[in-house]
Amino acid sequence: MHRLYSYLGAATVVLSLAACKDQDRSQNQQRSGGAQVQQAQQESEQAYGKAKQAQEQATKQEGEATKSEQEALKKRQEASEAEQKAQQDRQQSQQAQEQARSAGGQAQRRAQSAQERATAAQQQAAQQHQADQQQAQQSMAQQPSGAPIVARGKIQSATADEIVIQRDNAPELHVKIDPQQTTIVTDGKPGSMSDIGTGTNVSVSYRMNRDQAVADRVETTQP
Repeated sequence: MHRLYSYLGAATVVLSLAACKDQDRSQNQQRSGGAQVQQAQQESEQAYGKAKQAQEQATKQEGEATKSEQEALKKRQEASEAEQKAQQDRQQSQQAQEQARSAGGQAQRRAQSAQERATAAQQQAAQQHQADQQQAQQSMAQQPSGAPIVARGKIQSATADEIVIQRDNAPELHVKIDPQQTTIVTDGKPGSMSDIGTGTNVSVSYRMNRDQAVADRVETTQP
């Protein structure tokens, strides 16, 4: 009987030791499981933080991308408007150049026509002047030598020793004034060359002296 009690006591000790070991193992597992849960929670929080940062970064980049797209769109619109404006300016410039060429051509044709008319008028005037001179020379040639000649017209210019008379249907006449021989009469009264002005009506009696008309008498009246 004593031996049986000994065996039972030993068994009780063994069972107690086994129960203690199981309790320790359970506590170790609990502690290990808690540490794993805590680590998992920390990793989850870290992952959430990284995900949040990534989301914020993505949102920021998306905003910047949207802004860049808007700026690019605005620049494309400005470039398109600038191209349209440049095209309109080119068209207007071409139209202006065409109008300028057309106007220049018309002006050139008008100038050429005017030049041709002026040349013809000059030639006609030269021919008329030559004919008038020939007629005047013939008229003077028919006058007796030393006989006085009378001419009428308007004073074109006057100096102390010469007057130029503008005549109708005849070339201008240059008459020399001789202070010793020429008589000056102004409005029916004796006068002098200083009394004779441009545009004054004049009647002059002159003689030819070696192809030079020399006045005998100059009579002037106000117009």
